[in-house]
Amino acid sequence: LKTLEANGAKANYHAIDIRNENEFADFLKELYQKYDRIDGIIHGAGLLDDKYFEDKTPESFERVFTTKVAPLSVLAENIRYETKFLVFFSSIASVMGNSGQVDYAAANSVLDSYAYTMKNKIKGRTLSINWGPWSGKGMISSELEKNLKSRGISSIPLKEGAAAFVNELKYGTENQVVIMGR
Repeated sequence: LKTLEANGAKANYHAIDIRNENEFADFLKELYQKYDRIDGIIHGAGLLDDKYFEDKTPESFERVFTTKVAPLSVLAENIRYETKFLVFFSSIASVMGNSGQVDYAAANSVLDSYAYTMKNKIKGRTLSINWGPWSGKGMISSELEKNLKSRGISSIPLKEGAAAFVNELKYGTENQVVIMGR
């Protein structure tokens, strides 16, 4: 945030439960009242509760799924056409699957579809990034990292991932991309 602000941007970070659609809608309205615009939105919320399907409870599935999916209708109803970008942080679990992550994979697949749906809702770019695992950051457990490495999926170094994000946002043209480590 400091880097953004040092370069002239007004950046906000707010922690809210975006599964609460009323709270999230009110938050967006407050931002529009305060700034009269929202230039860009990055939806990076996510939650893991890895278990085999037969061991998942409906409550666990709902928590993981709605953390990513509940905000989508609020965004569709509340963001203005002038928005310059809307980015969804999705996962390779959406395109490749992952053991114990049926709920997470399903939620990310919805994000991917919304990137296509929302492209006519805003003037700017809509994008869903199916991220691979990040080195030393993010939501990956050591067990999941080992599983992914055994499948030939390397972690993304932090600086390379950040550069890939900026380059994709600035120069990319697709609504859905996969970014993985080398």
